[in-house]
Amino acid sequence: MTDDERGLLVPACAAASLLVPTCGALAVLLISAASGAAGGALAFAIFFFAAALAVAGGHVLLLGLPLYAALRGRGPVAWPTAAAAGFVIGALPVQLLIDPQDSGRFGAGLVFGLCGLASALAFWRVLYRQ
Repeated sequence: MTDDERGLLVPACAAASLLVPTCGALAVLLISAASGAAGGALAFAIFFFAAALAVAGGHVLLLGLPLYAALRGRGPVAWPTAAAAGFVIGALPVQLLIDPQDSGRFGAGLVFGLCGLASALAFWRVLYRQ
């Protein structure tokens, strides 16, 4: 890992951790405003942001960084590799925690996988911003 990459790890982790909670909180506010149910929407959006930030930050620090270090040991990480790794990191915990008989398991895995993919690409973009 280069010195430039080491210096960008904190901003890259911040970008990856903040992307999904921010988008989710904004979506909560927009959906509430569009449906006319704005009462309490701001409080729920703030709660959603805090909860999602805890989950996203945990994924980045406990799963994403170790996987990035392992992949980086083989050379620079390409964006498709980062995207695939992010999808797996987002989807796999949900698939392991949800009851296998639950009909919404696939959809939840897909949504969380896409969130992981977006976060991994944000992380990658900060590190490899040529």
